Amino acid sequence: NFNAGSEINAIEPVIFDSTNWNVAKTVTVTATDDSKAEGTHSGTIAHTVTSTDTKYSGQTVQDVNVAITDNDTAGVSITPTSTTATEGGANGSYTVKLNSQPIAPVTINFNAGSEINAIAPVIFDSTNWNVAKTVTVTATDDSKAEGTHSGTIAHTVTTTDTEYSGQTVQDVNVAITDDDTAGVSITPTSTTATEGGANGSYDIKLTSQPIAPVTITLTTGEHIEAIAPITFTADNWNVAQPVTVKAVDDTVVEGAHSGNITHSVSSTDAKYNAVVVPGVTVAIADNDVAPEPIGGGGTVAEPIGGGGTVAEPIGGGGTVAEPIGGGGTVAEPIGGGGTVAEPIGGGGTVAEPIGGGGTVAEPIGGGGTVAEPIGG
Repeated sequence: NFNAGSEINAIEPVIFDSTNWNVAKTVTVTATDDSKAEGTHSGTIAHTVTSTDTKYSGQTVQDVNVAITDNDTAGVSITPTSTTATEGGANGSYTVKLNSQPIAPVTINFNAGSEINAIAPVIFDSTNWNVAKTVTVTATDDSKAEGTHSGTIAHTVTTTDTEYSGQTVQDVNVAITDDDTAGVSITPTSTTATEGGANGSYDIKLTSQPIAPVTITLTTGEHIEAIAPITFTADNWNVAQPVTVKAVDDTVVEGAHSGNITHSVSSTDAKYNAVVVPGVTVAIADNDVAPEPIGGGGTVAEPIGGGGTVAEPIGGGGTVAEPIGGGGTVAEPIGGGGTVAEPIGGGGTVAEPIGGGGTVAEPIGGGGTVAEPIGG
């Protein structure tokens, strides 16, 4: 009888009798083809004798040692070794399983890094070692504008099975699609301001988290007062900063007019440096009023009390009002066609209308001189 143990397949008993006792019988030894990664190992075949022949019954038979070459290799299978994922969108995946049956539980740990969300460990044992487990890969949905970038998932193995302990496992590379874009948000892109009065305003912030400080420089032109630069960091990039817009309070009569604020960006963050930013248009209300136009057709008011000169309307057609109280000169309307009013109270001179065609009114009360009209 043969006791082959667990490493050798069972061997059928061999029977000898008086007719074949001296004919050698070949015993075929077949190693057990298990799934364990054991490396080169050995088995032992023990023998026992049963017979009614007292000379043979209980006879001791030498064992046979068998050196066994293993056809199993400890390892972790990763399929595929690359995948894709989108921030805030589609996930990637791959499968993992063992290449051979372990003699103790095997834990696969995942080091996903900063670009991929954490992945829980997977445990294999002698009952599920060859059943592939799906690993879901989720990209970290950060606020950085990184463009298409990548992450790497590394694996480590922990077990008391010496064939698997410290086993090297291939990394998985993940191509990640970003959902963030570097930009500057301006809200609104138009506002109003009044010279010497109400100010305008708008908000400014970044659209993604920068990896270095981002400075916005504002250029205001001649109609808007200077505005200090604004700097955003990784801590305040999404906090809107209010911009106060104050019109330059000049003395120029411009009526309703406008100004423009432009923005330029500087940063060591390559995604933000020199990014294009919308401008802001400012509608400005003027607080300056034009003086009364000169050109005739109006009334020049009198100096009260005398002693002054009432200036002429240029172009004719208007009335030069009288100095009240006398003693002043009423200047001539140039071009004729107007009336030079009298000085009330006497004692003044009524100047001549140049060009004729006008009426020189008399000084009331006497004592004044009426100058002659020239040319008429």
